[in-house]
Amino acid sequence: MSQNLLHKIESKLFQRLGAFTFLTRHETDKLLLSLIQKVKNSGYAPEVVVGIMAGGGYPARAVADALHSDYTSMDINHYRIKIGKFEIDELVGVYRFARLLGYTPRVTVERDVEEADIAHRRVLIVDDDSYSGATLETAIKAVADKNPSHLQTAVLHSHEANPYIDFAGKLFDHETFYFMKYRFPWSKISPYCTEFSQQETVTRLVGKGMAAAAE
Repeated sequence: MSQNLLHKIESKLFQRLGAFTFLTRHETDKLLLSLIQKVKNSGYAPEVVVGIMAGGGYPARAVADALHSDYTSMDINHYRIKIGKFEIDELVGVYRFARLLGYTPRVTVERDVEEADIAHRRVLIVDDDSYSGATLETAIKAVADKNPSHLQTAVLHSHEANPYIDFAGKLFDHETFYFMKYRFPWSKISPYCTEFSQQETVTRLVGKGMAAAAE
C-alpha cells in the first residue's frame, strides 16, 4: 500500500470518527498573525528563527519572514504509538491514556542546528503545537548548547500549563486542549493537505497584514 493512499485512508477514518478538528487555512492564518503580533509586541527581536520540522517549519518560516529574521531548522523524532502503520496516538484520548499508564514520549534530535547559525544570537524556536512539551524541551536543550545570547519559544497553540512556551497564538486550559486534537493544513491526514503550500501561505499572509503586524 502506497504512503499517499495510507494517509488518505487515515484522513477518512479520523474524519468519520470525529477524532480531530481540522483547521482551515483561514483559521491557521489567524493563529499565525496572532503569534507574530505577540512576539512583536513583547519587544523580543529574534535574529534567527528555528523551525522544528516538519510541522514547525511552516509557521517558523512565516514568523522569520514577518520579523525579518534569519531562518534555520532542525529535525526532532517523536516516537509514535503504532498498530501496523497506523499511528494510534492520533486518536482522541489514546495519548493521554498511555501517559496515565506511565508512557513517556521518546524524543531524539535527528538533525541539529549549526552552532555558527546560533552562537551569540537571539533565537526563537517555533513549532506548530505542543502537548507534553517533550519536543520543545528537547529542542531547547539542543539549541542552548550552541550558546545563543537569548532563547525563547513560540507555538501556534498549546495549553496554559505548558512550561516550555514563551509565546502562543492561542492558549487553552490543559484539559480542553488534550481532547481538542487540532490538526493543521500541512498535516498528512488533513483534508486540506493537498491544497496547502508553504509559499502560498506566506504570500497570502502578507496580503492579510503579516507585514503590517511586524512593523
